[in-house]
Amino acid sequence: MSNSSSFLPASRVADYFFVAGLDDANIIPTFENAKKYQQLSDNDNHYYQQQEMAINGTKTTATRPRPQGVTSDPTFLKSFPKEEASNSLLGVLDHVQTVIDNFDKERDMARDNVIAVHDTDKYKRSESDKTIKVHRSNTRKWRSPSESKSEHKKSAASNIDQVDKKIPNILELKFTPTVLMRYPSTSYSEHEPFPAYAAMFCFPRDISLIYGDSPPPEKSHSFAMTDENGGTVYGSCVTFYEKLPSELHQAVNQAIQEWVAVNMPTSTIEYAQHLKGKIDAEMAAAEEAKRETMGGRQSLEDQVRSCQENIDLYRELLEPVKMAVCNAECIWVPKSIGLLGRMPWIDLYDDWLRIVLDNVVGVGGYRHDRPTIDIESAIVNLIDEVPLPPPGRFEIGLTINSRPLFFSRPPINQVPILKN
Repeated sequence: MSNSSSFLPASRVADYFFVAGLDDANIIPTFENAKKYQQLSDNDNHYYQQQEMAINGTKTTATRPRPQGVTSDPTFLKSFPKEEASNSLLGVLDHVQTVIDNFDKERDMARDNVIAVHDTDKYKRSESDKTIKVHRSNTRKWRSPSESKSEHKKSAASNIDQVDKKIPNILELKFTPTVLMRYPSTSYSEHEPFPAYAAMFCFPRDISLIYGDSPPPEKSHSFAMTDENGGTVYGSCVTFYEKLPSELHQAVNQAIQEWVAVNMPTSTIEYAQHLKGKIDAEMAAAEEAKRETMGGRQSLEDQVRSCQENIDLYRELLEPVKMAVCNAECIWVPKSIGLLGRMPWIDLYDDWLRIVLDNVVGVGGYRHDRPTIDIESAIVNLIDEVPLPPPGRFEIGLTINSRPLFFSRPPINQVPILKN
């Protein structure tokens, strides 16, 4: 491959628009998979493995971990016949038994040679001083050579079934971010591919569901990556949170109740419900005070302030036991929108993304029923229609949702600093 194909000059303001985050269709399957295989690990190896599977389009399947207290049956002497292996094992056991018998004989002889002590009760150890206690170990039961492997496997299977399986907390599960959609849907050429790991740059770590009355604030960041051909790709993304789809409320509520039934006692559940009732009552009182007439403004402000202080106090007390009153209607799903290009117009990308996001999602994470701009037309306009400004004093302006944005490139004989 030639160097000219490795470092392509910029020909567009932005090359790709994409949406990344948690796929709603993967929430319940991931929970069921974690509940079945008890795969609750949170490590870098698992994260990157899941990312590679997501990029390759393969289904993420988990390997069933081995329960504690049950180990696999090792295979002895695989290169020898079964009869020889059995005889060899029996010989080892006979030798061990001989050593034990000899030890018993020597112990009895030493006991007979000890001088007797008349006041033996004085030297008896109390029950509390005993250091040797019966301890039940979680190791596998030894299989006799005469016992068939089928019988041993049946007993091992029964031990596996007896292992208590933990119900995962769906709010603590780690999900793998993926690219949900992008424009254009195909790469321009083999020299300008869509970066496979774009979702990882939007979410450097695993993502999880968020519980709360309101979504976390939006966050934006920029990044630079090197594509497969050695060229530099600049990007910017804005992370936001959407409400959990209504069709998943029943399944998510069931998952929450399963965890609460196993991990929280009845007294804790009742305590959490009591605090939730207090919060609802204080919020209702605050809303009622806000609707009152403006005659007693000072007293109403004091009442609203008092209600807000009580709400903050009850929420702080509720935080450790919030799962008892958690509801799917207050769960938020992380998403991110981003732009990729060959030139670092980071401020332009960030402003354009925020205007689009405010028009679609709006304040509080709720989607607008009727956006004031056509999102598809805005994306096509930025990527396919807006010309690349020539180097020099020319400035290109574009308008989105009645907001003008300007950007330019410096002359060739000046320091290459973009203005955007």
